[in-house]
Amino acid sequence: MLAFQAMNSAVADPHFLLAVELSAIQVPPVAEQSNLAFNEVAAANGPSFFVELLNHGTTDAPLSGCRIVSSRGGQFRFGAQTLRAGRFLALDTHDLGFTVRAGDLLFLYGDGLRVIDGVKVRNELLGRLPSAPTGAWLVPWSPSPGTTNPFRLHDEIMSPSVNSPPSRPANCCRTRISRPTRLRGVCSAITRGRTLSRVPTTPRTPCCTSSPRVR
Repeated sequence: MLAFQAMNSAVADPHFLLAVELSAIQVPPVAEQSNLAFNEVAAANGPSFFVELLNHGTTDAPLSGCRIVSSRGGQFRFGAQTLRAGRFLALDTHDLGFTVRAGDLLFLYGDGLRVIDGVKVRNELLGRLPSAPTGAWLVPWSPSPGTTNPFRLHDEIMSPSVNSPPSRPANCCRTRISRPTRLRGVCSAITRGRTLSRVPTTPRTPCCTSSPRVR
């Protein structure tokens, strides 16, 4: 956006001349900065807010020119520093210079104002699993600024079937789960000791004839 204001030199001056010029220089992106991503975000209503970055690449990433910008106007600009490959960097409100509320959007800009990543702040701790740009945002067991996000996932789930044959116990469908999965359309990522309240069953699928579809 270009805004300007112009006035005559005097009320009786009939001459008016305005010349406006806008020039810009395109800054090429820094390749290593594309490996930066948000990895953990503390709860907005928690005692100490922080946001964590991860360099998931194999080379060090220069942070000079990068910014973290809030949708409410707050902004933090990195100085001349480098985030080493595979390392984490946590920044609290003192470092950022602004506070957050639930619903705020945080954007990570690279050099040249290129958007690298973004995340929505909530009133609960968020972390990626796995720690990568494609990792899903889940709820870690506890805050872990500067280290890998800890999760406690249930190792197995017993799913009773409403149409179990009389000769078999109701809880005979057993599915081992070693990662967050989706069971027949119901998200079953279980953290902080939560339990799965329901697992939909298909009437046409007899109990124990086939395992519940896991993807």
